[in-house]
Amino acid sequence: MEESIKQLAEEFGIAEQDYRINDDYPWANYVDPSFVPVIVIILLIIIMAGMITIYSSV
Repeated sequence: MEESIKQLAEEFGIAEQDYRINDDYPWANYVDPSFVPVIVIILLIIIMAGMITIYSSV
């Protein structure tokens, strides 16, 4: 991918110091897969607590 970017920059006459390849982007959007089940469990606990609170009026 970097080679394609460099080639395009050369074709359009863009100097190497005038562009930067964003290496931080993949890490900025990375979500750890082990984090998703934790969020799901927390949401289920909140939903169950809400259901118990709403429907427990006997």
